[in-house]
Amino acid sequence: MNNGLRRLQIEYGQIRTNPIPNALVVPDPDNMFHWHFVIHHLSEDTDYHSGTYHGELRFPETYPFAPPSIVTHT
Repeated sequence: MNNGLRRLQIEYGQIRTNPIPNALVVPDPDNMFHWHFVIHHLSEDTDYHSGTYHGELRFPETYPFAPPSIVTHT
């Protein structure tokens, strides 16, 4: 098994055990190297409090030795 894939499986398991407040993170069921995230219900003392933000994390197969790219959708 690819080291990057193994690392991502471990990290997703940690997120499922200890969810990130105000965020939902889910890998693509067909491609563990492609995750979607939604950030929501942010604090009212921020300019972003009324929004819900969707994006993608695209991990290279050399992860964690290379960073993911981040795509945000508007």
